[in-house]
Amino acid sequence: MDANNVKTILAFFLLAGVAIAGTVSYLSNSATASVTVSSPFEIAFAGGATTQAITAYGGDTVNFTATIENKANNPVYAVSKLTCNDGNATMDCTQLSISHNYTVIAGSSTGISHNDGVLSCANGTGTAIYTIQPGYNFPAGHKSVDDFQATVGSTVLGTINCVAQATP
Repeated sequence: MDANNVKTILAFFLLAGVAIAGTVSYLSNSATASVTVSSPFEIAFAGGATTQAITAYGGDTVNFTATIENKANNPVYAVSKLTCNDGNATMDCTQLSISHNYTVIAGSSTGISHNDGVLSCANGTGTAIYTIQPGYNFPAGHKSVDDFQATVGSTVLGTINCVAQATP
C-alpha cells in the first residue's frame, strides 16, 4: 500500500468521523427548561406589602390585616411573626400590646379562631417581636386572613413599622 492510499483512507475515516459526530450531536439535541422557584409561604399586608406602618397617638389602638398563605402543594412548617420597631429605641413590651383573630379561608380547615401570640422584646432597642404562630405545619393550600389589634403605650411617639415574615 503506497502513501497516497494511506492518506486517502485516513481522509475518508476523518470525514466519516466528522459526519457521524455531527449526526450524533443533531440527534441527541436535548431540551432545556428554566425554572423560577419562589417562596412557598407568603405573609402580606393590604396591597401585598410586607411592611405595615402603625401611625398612632400614644394610647391608641390600631387595626390592620395580613394574609398568610401556603402556596405549595405540600405542608410547610414555619414560624410566622411580626417584628415591630419604633425607630428610636424607646419602645419596649410595656409600650405595645398585640392580639389577633384569624379566619382560615382556604385549606383543610376553615373557620374563625382567636390566637394571642407571644410578644417578646429586646428592651432598649425599640424592637418587639410578636410570634403569630410559634411553629406550625401549615397545610397545603392554607390561606388565612389575620386581623391584628395593636395598642401603643401613652409615651410612644412617632411611627412603628412592623415587618411580617415566616421562617422555617
